[in-house]
Amino acid sequence: MKGYKQLSYEERTKLSLLNQSGESIPQIALILNRSKSTIWRELKRNESPPRQYWPDTAQTLTLKRRRRGSRLDRDEALKDFVLTNLCCHYWTPEQIAGWLKHRQIKIKSISHESIYAWLYKSAQRKEKLWKFLPRHKAKRGLRKSRGAGGFSYS
Repeated sequence: MKGYKQLSYEERTKLSLLNQSGESIPQIALILNRSKSTIWRELKRNESPPRQYWPDTAQTLTLKRRRRGSRLDRDEALKDFVLTNLCCHYWTPEQIAGWLKHRQIKIKSISHESIYAWLYKSAQRKEKLWKFLPRHKAKRGLRKSRGAGGFSYS
């Protein structure tokens, strides 16, 4: 098998029927043409109540676990804190992340990389929030040199 693909609802239904009929995990994996660890993980992760597996519940839990968008887009308090300290106090994303990690209890912490990624998303690019960063760069990363094209003296 190449690459990992999540179980479909049809596979979850077959898995439920095979599990209820008393088939072992290796047998179920063979029938569904999946890895034993995939089947075991699916059964453990989505059991409800304990030792019970229902495809509808498993599908709902799986969709609920999928993250959509950045945490800054989902958490208004965190977004307000980041924007206030970035725009008004001119803190760097590293300072914001450090303060949240070590001194704040009410708001969940976030990494500086997540803040940078959020700032450079297209929605925030239009607002030009990158102008509040220390280097005021619209694009991330190092610039390529215009020198001799990588010529070295050896």
